[in-house]
Amino acid sequence: MFNVFRMKYAIKTERDIYKGKLFNLRQALISYKGKSFQRETVVHPGAIALLTLPAKDKIILVRQFRYSARRELWEIPAGTIDKGETPLQCAKRELAEETGYKAKYFRKLLDFFPCPGYSSEVIHLYEARGLSETYAEPDADENLSVKVFSRDEIHKLLKRGQIKDGKSIIGLMLWLKK
Repeated sequence: MFNVFRMKYAIKTERDIYKGKLFNLRQALISYKGKSFQRETVVHPGAIALLTLPAKDKIILVRQFRYSARRELWEIPAGTIDKGETPLQCAKRELAEETGYKAKYFRKLLDFFPCPGYSSEVIHLYEARGLSETYAEPDADENLSVKVFSRDEIHKLLKRGQIKDGKSIIGLMLWLKK
């Protein structure tokens, strides 16, 4: 057994030092026990990620170029929550935009912070079932490939280290445990 202490921090100042299309960068001066320190945070509106299940033991992944990673990656469908949009509304929109499917059933699985050391982003992970085709309309900067994978194929991709995206690894590991 261990003791958990509730730490009390005081935010002395906060200011946005960068405002971008997808996120802002905020700088804060924080004090704790008489000491002050500075922190920078990527302020992000949040995102969704989807385990898109077209059939028993099948899952859909999308492949897209990620500038920050300097490569194409296989990922579970995902996207940033727009202003005024709920996570579920975003999940429905992103499913259609990225895969060309709509789902009859959505189930929220969990929320998580992918990088809490420097980002406020929360990813809401959903499962989408009961798929039917609809019109796919990716964002202008997205060039996506969509593919259905079996459990065995996903297991092999993960084992070989061919899936590098954290949200996808979390989602796929949950799916494989079922």
